[in-house]
Amino acid sequence: MTAASPSALQSTEPHYLRSELYTLVREDSRVFDFIQSGSLDGIWYWDIENPEHEWMSPRFWETLGYDPTVKPHLASAWQDIINQDDLALALENFQRHCDDPAHSYDQIVRYRHRDGSTVWIRCRGLAIRDGAGRPIRMLGAHSDVTSLKEAELKLQQKNDELLKYSYAISHDLKGPIGNAALALKIISAKYGSTMDAMSQRLIDELQLSMSRMTGVIEELHRIASLDETPDCTEVVTLSDALAAVQRDVGSEIAQTQATITLNGDADITTSKILFTQVLYNLIQNAIKYRRDDIAPQIRVTACNTGVHWQISITDNGLGIAEENQGRVFEFLKRVHGKPNIPGVGLGLSFCKKAIERLGGSISLTSTLNEGSEFVLKLPVNVGLATAH
Repeated sequence: MTAASPSALQSTEPHYLRSELYTLVREDSRVFDFIQSGSLDGIWYWDIENPEHEWMSPRFWETLGYDPTVKPHLASAWQDIINQDDLALALENFQRHCDDPAHSYDQIVRYRHRDGSTVWIRCRGLAIRDGAGRPIRMLGAHSDVTSLKEAELKLQQKNDELLKYSYAISHDLKGPIGNAALALKIISAKYGSTMDAMSQRLIDELQLSMSRMTGVIEELHRIASLDETPDCTEVVTLSDALAAVQRDVGSEIAQTQATITLNGDADITTSKILFTQVLYNLIQNAIKYRRDDIAPQIRVTACNTGVHWQISITDNGLGIAEENQGRVFEFLKRVHGKPNIPGVGLGLSFCKKAIERLGGSISLTSTLNEGSEFVLKLPVNVGLATAH
């Protein structure tokens, strides 16, 4: 196939095939019949000046399960089988379209099929106007979108079930955490005056961890709801979030002699709970998937590109083989194949979903047996987020 010449691409004249097709539609009714029956699920043409008069194509009635030969070309013929709330919406849009041609007549309405089922129809129309701009006719087209709407409703039902499940899980998890927090509070109140500094510090850290865990559970529940978005109005200082993570993984740091360094800092307008949990997962993974011959060295770097905050977490751990790097963010996927390392493959899939819900992205570069780098990009909120 040869490329079209620049003049053909840039011409403002109607394409010759377009002109030819329009002529065929005018002169050969078979062409119009083919177009409307092959690409649409019904056409209607309405006399606005005599509103009871309306022509409906055969396909209009066949889509709704009726024999078109016995249906009159009257507006009243379909008005008792359309959902009345949807009819009111269509009439409102019709009036607005007549008043303002820029307002499109386009909505999805429900019809009652002859067998009693619901048919979802996308109904679009164009007012035909006289020389003074007054609407005198209306041309409309139907598209059957029932399969799409039914799939959407099934998906919504599944989401509702998951949301109820997340409520139950939240309740079951928060109960034991609350009981443990209460027990720590009682212990601290009863024996606080006799405790040494180390014991009191451990209790304080446990209480902080439980408080954060409760917050995480609540935030995870909010993520499970498609109608809710995380609160991204908090200003989170990266160094503070990293300090909180280091407290939570303090025992792992001590056991593995890990070192965590921060290069630069950032004030990020986001969800504190979600961002901290993502950071926690990535730091914990960097410690968990370490090499046996070297202590974990984790470097967190922040920079402001002007468009987004870029936070990189680099480690010297096991790394990930190139062929597996595209799968690390998949749900319940573990790519290391080391049964002695605990985990079920939820951490990175959670990170991806959480960062995307915060309006950002996460990416990975890795070399097997050398280490990995995860890069988070979160939008900069001008006026609130400033580089240090």
